[in-house]
Amino acid sequence: MKKTVLFAFTFVMLIFLWGCPYKSPVALGPAVEKVQSEYIGSWVPATEATIVNPSFYVISEFDSVHYDIEHHQFNEDEKGYHTKNYVAHTTSIDGFVFMHLVESGTKDFLLHRLVLTPSGMTLFEVTDNIDEQFDSSEKLRQFFIQNMRLSFFYNRDEVELVKKP
Repeated sequence: MKKTVLFAFTFVMLIFLWGCPYKSPVALGPAVEKVQSEYIGSWVPATEATIVNPSFYVISEFDSVHYDIEHHQFNEDEKGYHTKNYVAHTTSIDGFVFMHLVESGTKDFLLHRLVLTPSGMTLFEVTDNIDEQFDSSEKLRQFFIQNMRLSFFYNRDEVELVKKP
């Protein structure tokens, strides 16, 4: 009985502490940056590159300034993939590239920082520990300018992505 209670408590705490990207009702900026060919393709987390059924992302051009992103995650119980669909755009601030993702059926922007690397790219989730809510892109942008260089501005678990073979 004690083991069951301890397991349940641990599971609940993991869910509670599990980081999610910051959600905002406004974007850092309008969708004006052109789609970059470096982001297009199928990507897999480097830590899953050698497993049989890895999670993976398919990024394609939606239009000249938006990306279509499919996030595929394997469900072992159902022996198949579940897919979430997003439309995204990027905003650059002082050399930092941020991607805004809007999941199908929602309106909030999920914010990630992207860094291209020699082996692929790294995603840094903007922490959801930010309590402030912004009603304009300019206020959100000023907040990012002030804080985007601080390590605690991002969740700890960055995701290194490599091109899917």
